[in-house]
Amino acid sequence: MGLTEQVLLTALTPGVGLAVLTWFGTRLRQRVPERRRWRLKDPYSASICIAQSVTTNTGAYERPSTGVGQARALAVISPSLVRAYSQFDTQRLCFPDEFRKEMEQDVIVLGGPKNNEVAARILQRLEPRSQVKLDSLSLTAPNGVNIPLDQVTAPLTMDHGVVARITNPYSAKPRTIILLSGAHTYGVVAAARYFVQSVRPLGKKFKGDFIAVVESDIHNGHVLPPRELYYKEL
Repeated sequence: MGLTEQVLLTALTPGVGLAVLTWFGTRLRQRVPERRRWRLKDPYSASICIAQSVTTNTGAYERPSTGVGQARALAVISPSLVRAYSQFDTQRLCFPDEFRKEMEQDVIVLGGPKNNEVAARILQRLEPRSQVKLDSLSLTAPNGVNIPLDQVTAPLTMDHGVVARITNPYSAKPRTIILLSGAHTYGVVAAARYFVQSVRPLGKKFKGDFIAVVESDIHNGHVLPPRELYYKEL
């Protein structure tokens, strides 16, 4: 190595080291709060359970598909998941009738009780603790929230969501369930926006279960920032 190369290496090495440290520091500042938000215990075995909205007969086979609400919600949460767990597989998707042993792992559930029986089961199990009820007729919470859902007019200008982070009651190991549920198409997107954008789930002292009810205005199909109607630590 010549003198010029030695001088350049000596000059660049501290800069490179500082750049690497800065990069690691930035990644750490991003990762820690996101992991605090999700609290997945075994993220690389986790699955995402999405609602099955329709089944199409192609002539050769039956093809299940999800709705636009779940697709948008997945797009909302994916960046946060990848920041928290860089190798998280956001394509590890299951429909409710495919969900078997996955139920014992960390689970992210997208969709309402109408088209996602896993969401319906979790909501029913939580109801005695949370006093939040979501079904096809109404969404209710103990602080006076009572929203009828059976009289919807188009275009939809407001929708509601239910967000929950709980210890997985179906697992013998410490695992987490994240429920992002909605009253209608856009409610699950409102739930997803609340979960990844609200400071509530990031409380440094609070590491437990919670449930929240949110609402969002809808403008030409766009879900505006959600408002919290009800929040309870479980």
